[in-house]
Amino acid sequence: MPPAGNERGNELVLHLPCTMDSLERARLSLHDWLGDRMPSEGALNRIEVVLEEMISNVVRHSIGATALTLAVESGPQSLRITLADDGPAFDPLSASAPKPYSSLDEAQPGGLGIGLIRKLSQGAAYERIENRNVFTVSMATA
Repeated sequence: MPPAGNERGNELVLHLPCTMDSLERARLSLHDWLGDRMPSEGALNRIEVVLEEMISNVVRHSIGATALTLAVESGPQSLRITLADDGPAFDPLSASAPKPYSSLDEAQPGGLGIGLIRKLSQGAAYERIENRNVFTVSMATA
């Protein structure tokens, strides 16, 4: 069953449950929506990694979140991906970076996804709007 949502020209909006299954549903919907606007393979890989990090961070770490709204807007050689959730207020951009480590045994779980999003995107922003976390990332498609 396709996720509840709509497509309006340059914008895709999906309403999804806060579950890991939503990640694949979002990815497939994005591919269908992109159609002939499909970015380069390298850009598509970056977009998919960022989308996965955005959704999986909320699903894994937001206690109490039940619903996600994913909005993707296309522009000239760019996409803006916005993910909103109904979980407790949390600004992922204000979280401290993980401590450096020299071996996997020293590595602490968590914190790497936001750094990856920052590295792969052109910019990221967080807002708390009407009791929802709203995380927006800008991506190049070229």
